[in-house]
Amino acid sequence: MASTHIPNLSPSLETEPKRCQELWFKDGTIILQAEDSTLFQVYPGHLSQYSVVFVDMLSLPKSPNNNCNDQHEGCPLVKLSDSSSNLRAYILSILDVKFYLKLSSAELALEDVIGILRLSTKYESLDL
Repeated sequence: MASTHIPNLSPSLETEPKRCQELWFKDGTIILQAEDSTLFQVYPGHLSQYSVVFVDMLSLPKSPNNNCNDQHEGCPLVKLSDSSSNLRAYILSILDVKFYLKLSSAELALEDVIGILRLSTKYESLDL
């Protein structure tokens, strides 16, 4: 009896990483990866300044025995379950005063406001 080959029709779960050019700082020392594999190279100090969760996450000791030692281009890589649009809005609200000031002037898209609220709650960013 001949075997039947059943092709895998489901899309690949891993997509090729792509940089968010707007939030890719060459001198950034940590890379955040959104659920769709969008990469953000930023500064851990800014994340820690506004987020209790990032303070704790970034202070964990590195160990060769755990899976938290991913690297990308020589920087630590933190894989997050957040959408790239939410993560972009959240990071901009921390780094860019002009973006953050748009919150009070009704110039910011509703999707961005929702993303900031969602992630500022998730990452315990009490000042946002």
